[in-house]
Amino acid sequence: MEQLAGLHRMMNDFADRLDRLNELFPELATPVSRAGVQSWQRTKTQVESQEDNAERSESTDLVTPGEALEEQVDIKSLCLELLRDNQIEDVLDLVLQKQGVDLSMLDLVELIGKEAYILILKRDVLQLSKNSISYEQIASLWNELGRPALAGPTWNGRSVSVLDR
Repeated sequence: MEQLAGLHRMMNDFADRLDRLNELFPELATPVSRAGVQSWQRTKTQVESQEDNAERSESTDLVTPGEALEEQVDIKSLCLELLRDNQIEDVLDLVLQKQGVDLSMLDLVELIGKEAYILILKRDVLQLSKNSISYEQIASLWNELGRPALAGPTWNGRSVSVLDR
């Protein structure tokens, strides 16, 4: 656990320094370095909010591990059912409305599993491609929506094109 905390601090320091360098030398900053800093800042914020939520729930909830697992399975099946007809972003809102569970995009992806996430992404690529939307445009859209990339910090045209096979 201490190693993880040390790694987390190191990544924070690295991202802060890279952000400062990007600001001091904008002509040398690349889109990848800017995107990497933004991605880490989003991840850091999500991790911190999850830790805060975990601390609050540990101190106030009296749930047995079996009940928590059963609730997670129920939410997972609900999410998978909703994903059949809805976009990922819509499912987050629907789960909050129906179950009162506020999931982040990363939480949802982790809950449904990588295979299901890939199938959903493939479905979306197929649908968007039918509407003549380029891979680069899809990548830009997914980055704006905060969809976790499968490889690398952000989506790009090539990573989207791999899903269209």
